[in-house]
Amino acid sequence: ISQLWFGPQEPNGDNARLINHFGLATRVLWPSVALAGHVVANGFGPYDYHRDHNLTYPLQLMADVSYNLGSPKWLDLPQTRFGVRATYRTLDRYSPRFAPEGYPEPAVGELYPEDAPEGREWEIRTYLHMVLQ
Repeated sequence: ISQLWFGPQEPNGDNARLINHFGLATRVLWPSVALAGHVVANGFGPYDYHRDHNLTYPLQLMADVSYNLGSPKWLDLPQTRFGVRATYRTLDRYSPRFAPEGYPEPAVGELYPEDAPEGREWEIRTYLHMVLQ
């Protein structure tokens, strides 16, 4: 299963900055293993406050592999799964947690200068999604 999206997007809040974003997501299922991943360029972060406050990342990459601990069920029904997910993001002046070395913190309501170098962050998770029946 794959999805592709692109085009302009606007935030929910009062910030008027429009973004042009691109994304590709895919998911592959085998009897007991699920592989998923996505690539998003110039998109909002994963939480709703990112869109509310117009917080974007220049590039987001995600890979997820999970193993079904019971007999497989189709149609994406809840199942007990164990998995590992890795996410990589680049950061710029419009990203949360962006703080380039050697630049003083901007005043409230201001941004770092455009010539500030991009940052990056990694997020690695392990999870157990349990279903009790």
